Amino acid sequence: MIKGRSPFPFETIAVAVSFSTGLDAVIAEAKRICYLHGALAVFIHAGKKTSDKHRRLGNVLSDNGFHDGNSRIYWEQAGDAASLLQVCRHEVVDLLLAGCSDKENFQLPTGRFATELATRAKCSVLLFCNQTPNGSFENIHVNLSDHLKTEYSISTGLYLAEKEKSAQLVLVDDVNDSGDGLVQVENTQSQRKLSSPLRTALEHTSVNVMFQNSGGLSPNDFAFRNKADLLILNSADHHLRIFDRIFSDSMEKALLNPSCHLLIVHSRLQD
Repeated sequence: MIKGRSPFPFETIAVAVSFSTGLDAVIAEAKRICYLHGALAVFIHAGKKTSDKHRRLGNVLSDNGFHDGNSRIYWEQAGDAASLLQVCRHEVVDLLLAGCSDKENFQLPTGRFATELATRAKCSVLLFCNQTPNGSFENIHVNLSDHLKTEYSISTGLYLAEKEKSAQLVLVDDVNDSGDGLVQVENTQSQRKLSSPLRTALEHTSVNVMFQNSGGLSPNDFAFRNKADLLILNSADHHLRIFDRIFSDSMEKALLNPSCHLLIVHSRLQD
């Protein structure tokens, strides 16, 4: 069962396999993340299986230490996002990794397929956007929207930052009493809105946690200005088809022109 499960730990991690020039980099990053979390890897290709694809994937997985004991492979002939996400539900995936291509159609730099994954998945989705994944996430930003899901996103961000040994976890708020500068958590209005267990976790973690006012910038623009390498957003409230183009403002802007890698946290609450 997926509904009601915590969004972390990441025990089962799926990888959307695309036979593009970025395949090796995405598999290498999947190896790093799966090792970091002690996770089972599930590789899914939404498209026709050919002998060349089978051989290429087998070689890159073997080179990165994946085998039958720590991974599974699915070939989904339907070739669409729905078939890939069905595997994620079957495997009770906690985190889906996907690269983004700017060569896909429908006027979305992240690509139609990746955008469908981000908005329809029932698990959290990590999109590698506009750059090759190349190691740990040092500067993680979490958007503090006024929503029940946000505590789950913060908790997931903290969990990830501790695993990654990140340099900082920045909680970005439009309404806080700190002005435009970085401040410690215990001195902010936003911190007082959080549940007691989460406040305690933020105050006692070894990660450098800070609140910052966005100064009216979107989370995506603020992440760009502050050179974040990962932006964490809540999942969409409505998992609509790509043609509906109805996302939250924050997600829409981030998907249209991503400033860094994106983690869409699915809290697994009822929308």
